[in-house]
Amino acid sequence: VWLKNRQALAKAKAMVEHASLVTGLLNGAVKVGTISHETERHANAAIRLRECLRGLFYHRQWLGASRGRIGQLAIPIPELKQRIKEQVQDSFKNSRVEALDEQFLERALCSTFSLISQHLVPVLGQTGSGKSTLINHLREHKEPVARGGLYEFDATAKAQAYELRLGSVDPELKAWLVDSKGWTSKESSEFSKDYQEILSNKGLPLSHKPRVVLFCIDVKCFKNFNQSGLRKMKKDFRAFRDPTGFPIVVLPVATCVDTIKKSEIEAAAAKVKELAHEAFKESDARIEDTARVVCSETCTEGIDELRERIAKVLQDQVVSEKFHELWAHSLAQDLERETVAHFEKHLTPDSEWHLFGCAYQAVAAVCGKEMLSAPVANKGRPPWWILEQVPLSRPRVCPPCVACIDRLSNPAWSLRALQWLFLFVFVFATVLVNEYRSLEDASAESQLLRGRLAGKRTDFLRLRKTLAVTRAEEQGLRGQLAGNRTELLQLQQAFAVAHAEDQELRGRLLGNRTELEQFREALAASRAEEAGNHKELTATREKLKATREELNVARQKLNKLNAEQHLRGQQAVCEHYSDSEQKDQCDGLDSIAATTPQECHSICCLLSACEVWQFDSSFGCWVGTPTSCGGPQWEHGGRIRGNA
Repeated sequence: VWLKNRQALAKAKAMVEHASLVTGLLNGAVKVGTISHETERHANAAIRLRECLRGLFYHRQWLGASRGRIGQLAIPIPELKQRIKEQVQDSFKNSRVEALDEQFLERALCSTFSLISQHLVPVLGQTGSGKSTLINHLREHKEPVARGGLYEFDATAKAQAYELRLGSVDPELKAWLVDSKGWTSKESSEFSKDYQEILSNKGLPLSHKPRVVLFCIDVKCFKNFNQSGLRKMKKDFRAFRDPTGFPIVVLPVATCVDTIKKSEIEAAAAKVKELAHEAFKESDARIEDTARVVCSETCTEGIDELRERIAKVLQDQVVSEKFHELWAHSLAQDLERETVAHFEKHLTPDSEWHLFGCAYQAVAAVCGKEMLSAPVANKGRPPWWILEQVPLSRPRVCPPCVACIDRLSNPAWSLRALQWLFLFVFVFATVLVNEYRSLEDASAESQLLRGRLAGKRTDFLRLRKTLAVTRAEEQGLRGQLAGNRTELLQLQQAFAVAHAEDQELRGRLLGNRTELEQFREALAASRAEEAGNHKELTATREKLKATREELNVARQKLNKLNAEQHLRGQQAVCEHYSDSEQKDQCDGLDSIAATTPQECHSICCLLSACEVWQFDSSFGCWVGTPTSCGGPQWEHGGRIRGNA
């Protein structure tokens, strides 16, 4: 720690040596104009040095009782806003800021006014703890109504803000109840992201931290608050910590107290407060007593008392000295930002130092302090960072050294004595400023290191608890490992038995493979033999086909011979009848034994008589025509006579 303090001192000294204020001191020591007398020049240099040194310090200035004080805490918010605006306007009256930019004051004061009058009150807790129901009862069920449920699928999906009227409190003091997504055993609420989005929608600065938090816990669901859930809450609630050190007030709310016995309510309230302490341990929050509410359709208890507590806590915070420093610090940041932006937009020679003086005077005025002398325009940019230190500073005064000034003004003093005296005063003042800055930085560094050490101690205790839990888990894992080893030995024995069976099966498989190869060889020989038989069968089929064709030809010849033989028989009959008494019935025709016209035609064509044939259903088939009666009867045809 000592080494870090020494390093911080060295760093602070280097920064002070290069700071623009020290440059102003050096310029003030040599920039004296045209003065003929050397003694008078040194006297004026000493006076200028005194005035520059006085500009480094400021003290708290209390105004008269008739005028009131900007830092007075009990005045109404509208009057406080009006006084702040008048002080800032009065500080910039000697500049052309408002003439060049009419919206300058509105932009510079907007964030501060929002910080004073508008406050977000997050309602936090696990899913199903009654946050949305509590908000609706606090707002007396006015639209819009917060919607939620007991389970994850119908619970609040995203944070929403609802206005809460505080009744008898200052009407300018507005509160917004923020209905948040609940924590579950599987996921956290991601409230920080939703909170930033709500700030953007409301037009509030992103640095606006909540001042009052409602932490809802269902008294019949304490078992849901395990270590894992509390760790998630701690991680999310850590974002509520204000860098300025402004305390957050947590109001634990025990919901559904009508579901337990009256004798158990006190113990449940104490348990709720204990859980709130655990959840907000790393948030630098102040935990109040537990509020007990009943929010049901048939019964409502504790709602009005809780609403009054919220209003009282907000009112107490707004009128506190810490809150005054908070909004003054915010105003200093906004004035610094807007003034620098105005200078960069409307650039004029030496205007930045003049605007720096106006902003410095405005911040000092609203903080109840007074700038004893205007800053001197020097080379380089003004130290804008000083504006943010004014609200956090304490009363400091550097009285002028009147005796030294009078002696230095006496011409009787020698030039060398004046030079040495001036050098001594200058070096002493510079060293004093450097050491004072170094002491402040070392003190701040020491406080920071103490805070870090406290955080490290907390982390160490938490890690010790985690180590104990880890050791218990390790013992359990070792027991599981011993069981796993026993199971592994059993598995190895089973593997050995299975391996022996596998070797036996492999031997059988080799024997089966040999039989399979023999069967494949026999199958190949059988297939070759089958192929030879198939070839022989194909040749036999070809021969059978040729034999069938020859048989068909023989059949055709046989049919032709049978037809010719039949025709000769019929011709013999006709010749027989031609010499008989019935000659006129068979004159010039040959009868064919055919029963259909198709059969008659085919037989006559075989006899080369396709054009000289006839068929009658009564007389049958005949070769020849009734009109052909000359020549041989079977060749030229004839006619049928009578009804033979």
